[in-house]
Amino acid sequence: MTDLAEKAYKQRDYLTVVAQAIALQFTQPKVYDLSIPDAYNVKSLFKISCDVLSGKKINKKDVNCISTSHQFNPLTQDDLKLMKKNYGNCAEDIWLTQYQQYRDSTSVMQDVLHHDDIFRHEWFYGAGDWYEFRTGLREKLTNEIKLKKELQEAIRDFCGKFQPYIGITNSAATIDG
Repeated sequence: MTDLAEKAYKQRDYLTVVAQAIALQFTQPKVYDLSIPDAYNVKSLFKISCDVLSGKKINKKDVNCISTSHQFNPLTQDDLKLMKKNYGNCAEDIWLTQYQQYRDSTSVMQDVLHHDDIFRHEWFYGAGDWYEFRTGLREKLTNEIKLKKELQEAIRDFCGKFQPYIGITNSAATIDG
């Protein structure tokens, strides 16, 4: 294996762990016993966190990860600059989980969520795809993930900003946010 390929594999493995740490931030069940929205909705939650960081006022009743203009308002380089201002070197690692692409043009977050051995997955009319760690794996990953303390704190803080917006307002989902 070439040095370049080895470096790419190491980065992918590292970003996989970062994406798993992000998935661990979704703790409250939103659709039955599932708490993690699909990767596209995680990306819209990232945009919401960037908007909160920039001081924009967001009405929780109008915005959530399923029904929001944030889905169509992608993260920009200005959002990355804002994240770097707030989280320093950690920002790019968090950012890359949404934008670094591997096989079939999937993001690292999409790739992580599609691991059936770690996550169970269900699709719901009006709510889309939702995921949850398989029994015992949330606790196992919590204990196994070893990231620098500053990165763990940055993930917790950044993801904490979007927590109020994870709800579902579509009545077809039958679960309120």
